Amino acid sequence: MLSRFMMALLFIAAAAPVFAFYAQPAGYTLSEVPNTPSGEIVWDPATSATDFYAHSNGGLRRFDTAGGAFSSTLLFAEPGVIGAYGPYFDALAIDPNSPNDFYVSYSGSYSRLHKLTRTGADSSTLVGSTEYSTNGEFIYQLEFVPDNANVPAALRGQLLAVAAVGFSGVSAIYVVDTTTLALTKIIDVTATQASGPFTVDEYGNVYAVVPTSYGTPTGALLYKFSAAGVAAALTSTPVQPSQGEVLIEASDNEWNIPAITAREENGSTFLYYSTQEHASVFRMCVQTGESKQFMQGFGGVADGYPAYAAGGGSIAFTSRTGDFNPAGGGSVRLAIPYSLSTVGYGSYRSVYFLDVEAVNTLVASLNIAQQPTAINAGVPFSVSLEALNGSSGTILSNVAVVASATGSGELHGFTVTSKPGNALVVDGLVYSTSTIPENITLTFSVSGNSGVNATTAVIPVIAPAAAIALVSPPSEGLTNSVMQVSVELQNASGQIVTGGTDSSREVSVALTSGPGNLWGVTTVAASNGVADFSVLLIDAAGSYTLEFTSPGLAPQTMNVTISAPTASTSSDDSSDNGSCTAAGGSGAIWILLLALLVAGGVTRRLRRLAA
Repeated sequence: MLSRFMMALLFIAAAAPVFAFYAQPAGYTLSEVPNTPSGEIVWDPATSATDFYAHSNGGLRRFDTAGGAFSSTLLFAEPGVIGAYGPYFDALAIDPNSPNDFYVSYSGSYSRLHKLTRTGADSSTLVGSTEYSTNGEFIYQLEFVPDNANVPAALRGQLLAVAAVGFSGVSAIYVVDTTTLALTKIIDVTATQASGPFTVDEYGNVYAVVPTSYGTPTGALLYKFSAAGVAAALTSTPVQPSQGEVLIEASDNEWNIPAITAREENGSTFLYYSTQEHASVFRMCVQTGESKQFMQGFGGVADGYPAYAAGGGSIAFTSRTGDFNPAGGGSVRLAIPYSLSTVGYGSYRSVYFLDVEAVNTLVASLNIAQQPTAINAGVPFSVSLEALNGSSGTILSNVAVVASATGSGELHGFTVTSKPGNALVVDGLVYSTSTIPENITLTFSVSGNSGVNATTAVIPVIAPAAAIALVSPPSEGLTNSVMQVSVELQNASGQIVTGGTDSSREVSVALTSGPGNLWGVTTVAASNGVADFSVLLIDAAGSYTLEFTSPGLAPQTMNVTISAPTASTSSDDSSDNGSCTAAGGSGAIWILLLALLVAGGVTRRLRRLAA
């Protein structure tokens, strides 16, 4: 653990990339401009533009990425006091269809939204402004909906804002009239809490972060609101939280998500979001719901560092759809404003840039090291590769590959991976199809050099597990006697799933009612779709309900009546040497269980579950 003195030295040294991010994704280079504001930044959408705009030193300024500094000339000077307070910078948006139209919000007692026309790189005129003093709205984010054919027509190119009403915690997402700057509520994000940031994907779906406790660092909810529902709300009643799909539960403890943005990458929608607790950036595939840490923040290394928080600002890409594949030679840039505050040592602010590395030209060939014999539709799987140089030697440095699939379905998930060439495992892949069974092949190409590739042998796609089914379950048993139960993992047609990762799912059993305790091996991995519970004991007479579960499947219950053994069932016919039987107490249960486990070669950890 770092001492407070060492942490202070780190602050003084401002040791750059490693200080803020303990680990960065392979296939990218990380650079930093220290001592820059950590608020929201917006890249200039004008053709061939390479700079961004942000609030700095008294108003909006252009950041010259070539020179690594903000312009000395203000594009727009911050306003005076708004009501009794401020001004505080809150949000900025630039219209992609009209790159000289800027919308910037400052607040004091309430928000004031300004519309600007850019007349030069560092100059603008004020078109108009509106104060939201009647209800006291505070706008804290602005974003334009993409204007493309995938988005419902009514929603294309609309300017959206998220705002809280006063300090009540009540928050909503609004559409902004770009002429009058009037707000119209379209999503009631929450009636009782304050919302976090939001983003919109290339299809017009809206993603909104909602803290579960106003002003408190607790697990945040992440909602997805369908584009069709949001478009309908433009002319009807606002969408309600109950109409949204929850992508992140509060129980997931993704604390205080301060920034989120959506991108379309390799046929899938990804959400990049940061967490204030660890200052890390995560990447979620919307189609599969799986998240992976993209950049590990310094606070995520271990517990026990001096208290600090990192976040605020934005996760800003120069393009919503361009090639950002690692080591692919693409031109898309990612900028992340960063701030850190410690107890007693002040704060630190900067902007970090992530740029794609050049194509790895050392790779001469790819080999498939291991592939699945079958996969389940909609269920994650992995493939192992090996990257070789021109001398057929294994490449130990990072190699980036892009996965694609044949067939009538779609390949989603983490289809782009950058790892050492001798441990190139591509995991988190999901193939979805309505054609079952189906045979497919997967092709893996070097990022930025599709001519170097490898293709798997044919892989059967079979139906996933849809239900747990009991096989001739016992209806009765004796106390402290071994009870054996088998369950099948069945597909939607009632057939056993014998292939793919679902055929080896873990299944667990627990008591949900009954006076005694369940002993034995309560979690087993299925084999060819069958999970055998061969070592289960119940230690008291009575009626019981056992519940069998596996993640994502409906539980299956079993009722059983346990009776005390009679004299004839508990006696030892072979000898009368005074040895204990299984009914002799919990110590005897453990002896019996251990004997059974050793005899069967089972090394699993024993568990005792109270009803």
